[in-house]
Amino acid sequence: ELQFIEGENCTEVGQAYVKAVAKGSNVKGERKFSYTINKRQLDRTAFQEKMTTSFAYDGTAKQPVFEGIDEEISEVKYLYYFDRNNIRLDEAPKDVGNYSCMVRLIPKDTVHYNMATWTQEYEITPRKLEAEVQVERSRVYDGGTNVKSPEVTIQNLVEGDEVNLSA
Repeated sequence: ELQFIEGENCTEVGQAYVKAVAKGSNVKGERKFSYTINKRQLDRTAFQEKMTTSFAYDGTAKQPVFEGIDEEISEVKYLYYFDRNNIRLDEAPKDVGNYSCMVRLIPKDTVHYNMATWTQEYEITPRKLEAEVQVERSRVYDGGTNVKSPEVTIQNLVEGDEVNLSA
């Protein structure tokens, strides 16, 4: 028969031990067993599935976005940004392209859980511009060599961006 007669920190993270006593016709004595209880890792897969990773260009800096609220998380940190050649950027990118970002989730329960950190890929896609062109389709010949220029209206421009039109 084996009896556990005492223990310390048997359910919390850290070093723990139990003292066992053996009693029986063929067994006698006691022994102390020590072990470590480690923090659990946050399951980052569930969080990665909640990340928005595709954005349309609008001239502002972009980073992956964690969608929703999770009771296990106290904070989401965006640590570093990289371009498609894995070159580290000084800040979140604004231009169209493929990027990656080091994401860190900070758990609310830091006693029992470790942070989760990974590299998240994301993209900024081109913005679709729409042009409305008003052209004088027919006119009576007046002997001149000038033609009235078409009137062009472009929608979805980002303030500060330049667009060149040619015909």
